[in-house]
Order: sequence, then structure tokens, then C-alpha cells
Amino acid sequence: MNAKIIIAAVLAAITRFLLSFLIYGMLLKTTFEENMMTGFGRSDEEMLFGPVIISHLIFGYFIAYVFSKWANISTFMGGIKGGITIGLLISVSMGLELFGVSNIYGDNMMMVVYDVLAITVMYSICGGVTGWWLGRGAASA
Repeated sequence: MNAKIIIAAVLAAITRFLLSFLIYGMLLKTTFEENMMTGFGRSDEEMLFGPVIISHLIFGYFIAYVFSKWANISTFMGGIKGGITIGLLISVSMGLELFGVSNIYGDNMMMVVYDVLAITVMYSICGGVTGWWLGRGAASA
């Protein structure tokens, strides 16, 4: 592991943490509370931040590794595109599966759509930050 990938992973994790709070904790909070399965989420007092932070760090490393080692993404715009692709594919796949096998979303397919949009926006911005960091110091074309 090199320092550039580790720093990119931490930046992506911080970005995802902040965006998760903004999108799920503020913008969509009421919508999700009113339409999701009762008792699904933890209250603010019950929140376990250790697993959340570890999850975000693993996500950050995943994005940084894929961008750096496999996709050669090293620009903000390239990162946004990569983030959109990864976010959309993962969120649609998981959202439809959860809708089909659980009651998390209730019978409201729009909750899946909101979740897909939220995740795709988060991943695109995280991807942009990651791509930007990975491209720092690279020679301009």
C-alpha cells in the first residue's frame, strides 16, 4: 500500500461520512422515517460509530484501490464518472434485492429510488475527491 492510496481512502471515507449525515441524517431523514420499516434504524443515541467508521474506511479503500490499480482514474471528473458507475450498479442491485426479500422499504418502491439516488450522489462525489487526490502531482496532458 502506498501513502497516496491510503490518503485517498481516508478522504473518501470522510467525504462519505459527511455526505451520509447530510443526505440521510438531514435531507431525507423525515422521508425515510415515514416510509421505512419501523425500528429498522438506530436512534441517534443508539448509533454505533465504530462500525460506521470502519465501513466508510473500507469503502474508501475499495474506491481508491479500484481507481488507482485497475481503472487508472486520476481526475476529479473521471472520479465522478467512476463513482456514478459504481454507486448506481451497487445501489440498484442491493436496493432491488432488499425490496424483494425484506420489508425494509415496505411496499414503497420510491424508497428504493431515493436510496439509489442518494447512494449514487454520494459515490460520485467520493469518487471525484478520490480521483482528484490520486491525480495530484501528475503531469498534465
